[in-house]
Amino acid sequence: MKERLKGNIEDIFHEINRYIINKEQIAVDKLYIDGTKIEANANKYTFIWKGSIEKYREKLYRKIMKQLEKMNERYQETGIIFL
Repeated sequence: MKERLKGNIEDIFHEINRYIINKEQIAVDKLYIDGTKIEANANKYTFIWKGSIEKYREKLYRKIMKQLEKMNERYQETGIIFL
């Protein structure tokens, strides 16, 4: 893995997104983030509490906006804009 994945993880993330957008012909003029949290190892006894999501909503919103700004800077030359 060290030899093949030399790039920054964010670069890999952006390349995967660009590939999916092109491959699936996704219209990116409007995208929505709903804040759904899904646990990787979920079972019938696992639950993500609504209260914790509401408690950290503002922090999460700022984090999302920061990522969207980074993505807008990165994809600026392609004309793709994330709102």
